[in-house]
Amino acid sequence: AICGHGCKYGECMGPNKCKCILGFTGKSCNQDLNECGLKPRPCEHRCMNTHGSYKCYCPNGYMLLPDGTCASSRTCAMVNCQYGCEEVKGEVQCLCPSGGLQLGPNGRTCIDIDECSTGKAVCSYNRRCINTFGSYYCKCQLGYELKYVSGHYDCV
Repeated sequence: AICGHGCKYGECMGPNKCKCILGFTGKSCNQDLNECGLKPRPCEHRCMNTHGSYKCYCPNGYMLLPDGTCASSRTCAMVNCQYGCEEVKGEVQCLCPSGGLQLGPNGRTCIDIDECSTGKAVCSYNRRCINTFGSYYCKCQLGYELKYVSGHYDCV
């Protein structure tokens, strides 16, 4: 099995046929699959697509349950969380739908964590970090381009 164009997030199964890992799509498995657009939708209420995955969250006034569904909650409605809340030992806490977001000073809205400037991002030496809302990705340094060389993608 030889895949001339490579399989970025998957493996080569036959002549130019890639089998993508969960969360990716495309001829060379290089495109993020938007799970939020799938039918049936993976989330009961609101959905945020992330790189290779997704996160479910609830509208204001609802609480995220362990199975990913949302339950109406008078306490959540009173707290007025941006992305729903959870109750832990009788205490209401607002939630953020991604690890790249954190609760803001008001404890209700989510603000972006810039993984690139905090050093939480891990990019290889020839790639630079690009921050996104709730996440980040690694892009080739200026003067380099992404190419498929000897069985894998690299910045050349």
